Amino acid sequence: MASLRHSGPLFHECIDERVNVEYRHLKENRILRENGIRVLPIARQTKRFDGDQALGSVDAHANAHDILVTFGSDYLQTLGGKFFVFLDVEGAPSLSQAYYTGWANTLTEYSSAATDGAVALLPCVYGTQFDCETWSAVANAVAAGVDCHGAWVARWRHHGCYALDEWDDVQFCRKYRFHVRFSAGSMLTTVME
Repeated sequence: MASLRHSGPLFHECIDERVNVEYRHLKENRILRENGIRVLPIARQTKRFDGDQALGSVDAHANAHDILVTFGSDYLQTLGGKFFVFLDVEGAPSLSQAYYTGWANTLTEYSSAATDGAVALLPCVYGTQFDCETWSAVANAVAAGVDCHGAWVARWRHHGCYALDEWDDVQFCRKYRFHVRFSAGSMLTTVME
């Protein structure tokens, strides 16, 4: 599990029973812990994000339950009790406001209720840079009072399997700057050349 306060390496956990990318704690915990690597939970319901609030709630319940069972609330409490969980939205379909509302509210409420307030799973979104429909849905949900504790924005240069590109300050730092800001209950998203 990870929080932004931790500066060490991260290993992500994909939480999706339909795709065989589940974090296998019995096999992976020891080697990750020995190397100081924390787990970052990523919730994947890739083709369901355009659903309604009830579907978002069902998925969040399953995600939160999985995290709490996998790690245990006692262990999570020793790490501070607050953890970012990223909803993995990669477009096609884009995220709906209704789905996000159900997912975000249930993730927080279930984790708190299941642990008597000792563990808080905090909803965040991982999405692609120019998926305006997704970012608008999140902004509208936040404006309506739904929590979003972070945005992780993907900016792909290639799709599929490719060798890593050499670092290029001009390409990676200057061409586009994507800003997501949360303030006073709203989210502002801008893309600047």
